[in-house]
Amino acid sequence: MAEVQVSTVSLNYLERAIDNVHRNVVAVSAHVAQVDQRVAHVDAELQALQREVVEMVETMNRQFALQRAVTEIIRVRQEVEQRFGHHQQVRDAMLGILQAVDSGIVSQESIGRVSEELMINTPEYWLAPCVVALAYWIQNDKAMAYKALKVGFDRDSEKTSLLFAIICRRNGHTDACFKWLQLYLSQQKAKDMNQNVMAFVEAYANGIFGNDKDKICEDTITSWMDELKEVPGFDESQKSYWKKFFNTKGLQARYRSDAYTVLSEMSNDFGKIDAFVGRITSVHNKGGAKDQIFEKLYAELTPEEIKKLREAVDANLKRLVKEYSSDEETALRDEELKYDLIKRYEGDEKRAVREIEALQRSRFSAPVNFAQRLQDAILDESTPDSIAGKKTAIYLLKEYIIDAYSEYITEHKDAYPETIDLHINKKVALDQQLFQKYNIPSVKWAAKTNNGENLDQMKKGVQTAYKKAADSAIAQVKPSTGKMVAVAIFTLGIGALVMSKNFKKRSAEITNKYDKACKAQVARLDAAVSARVDVNKLVNDFVSQEGWDKLEIKGGM
Repeated sequence: MAEVQVSTVSLNYLERAIDNVHRNVVAVSAHVAQVDQRVAHVDAELQALQREVVEMVETMNRQFALQRAVTEIIRVRQEVEQRFGHHQQVRDAMLGILQAVDSGIVSQESIGRVSEELMINTPEYWLAPCVVALAYWIQNDKAMAYKALKVGFDRDSEKTSLLFAIICRRNGHTDACFKWLQLYLSQQKAKDMNQNVMAFVEAYANGIFGNDKDKICEDTITSWMDELKEVPGFDESQKSYWKKFFNTKGLQARYRSDAYTVLSEMSNDFGKIDAFVGRITSVHNKGGAKDQIFEKLYAELTPEEIKKLREAVDANLKRLVKEYSSDEETALRDEELKYDLIKRYEGDEKRAVREIEALQRSRFSAPVNFAQRLQDAILDESTPDSIAGKKTAIYLLKEYIIDAYSEYITEHKDAYPETIDLHINKKVALDQQLFQKYNIPSVKWAAKTNNGENLDQMKKGVQTAYKKAADSAIAQVKPSTGKMVAVAIFTLGIGALVMSKNFKKRSAEITNKYDKACKAQVARLDAAVSARVDVNKLVNDFVSQEGWDKLEIKGGM
């Protein structure tokens, strides 16, 4: 191949060209960096501008919302006043009359005059005739009071009856209170009940309304249970529910001891023993299910709890009076409040809407199943201070609690064994390094007993079983006679003497180990029999009591 020669001039030219290219690349890179900086700067300016635009739009929206709220609140208030202004006057009048009755500083004539004007101005509103009835009641005009009450009852029987039940309670008219309360309760449905009803049921059951000597309200409340019984499977589900209660609530009180554990290990009949004895102790031992029921049932309400029940009843009176007259009024009042909040929050409409939605959610009270509500009252540990609710629930559900108890406590009684088996079947723990080449035998023993009457005989049986196992183990260690003779001839008798000495040592070790194991097993047998005697006594003492299979829940509401 021919040699190519390149001149110095050409090389210099090439070098300059490469330098120029490098400088151009550097220049381009610098230019690109400048462009990137300008782009980043423009992007930052655009983001800042975007924020300014968003803030400007937000400010404009808030100003618009504020201006709209200022205008709309006038319109809404005018509509509220035009359509429901007299309704608010009725509510204010009712609260005023109640306060006046408490203070005794307003004349009966003034009360009567105001109430009649409100009746004329508020047709169809249930509370207006109630105000009139209360005014005539204060004036002792029974005829006119009854006429007004009939109008109120026709307009809204549930609210009217509840209103006067609470008013009568406040003024100590017990008989009238119970009649009104019975009217209110009789309109409730057990499968679809307002949660507020429970406040009155608990107050009634715990004497806040006084002594219902004729039991007219109690009869109505218990009739709800009859209503629920018509639901297919209701009785069965209640029994199952309360059987589970007895089982789960009494687990920590079940009979347990070291001897009981030994009995469980030595007897195949332990499961039958435990099934019945466990139920007895889980219910009747200290802290068991029975204690938990009666602790709630007979608990005394503290003055604070009584005060809380009374306050709950009075709070429901105020709620009842202050409630808006219809869904239309409620919607208008919410709209008025929304615009008022927008003004207060300087146009922040989203915040105002959130508060209105929260208020509407708080008003909603989902209907409850009466039986489920009672169950929750008893078992809900998140409200341990609700003694009134738990007492009421136990009274009302006592039929199911009693039936469930009878089924629960007797379910395994017939299977309780009169005679039980006792056994051991385990390998004695010996020195495995010393006897690793021998198959150390297990100790097997079994017997039956009723109440430990044959304990001595069983102990002898255990000792015999261990002696037999020890003899078998020693026999495996002892060399055969032929081997002893051969070794004696070969070693001139020295080996035989050594082997005889080793055999005696090993025999003594085996005997000692089996003796210790035997003593331990005899002690375990004592413990198992002792446990059997204890549980037999427990069972016999229990079932010898009259009514052992029945749970007595005394009293009523």
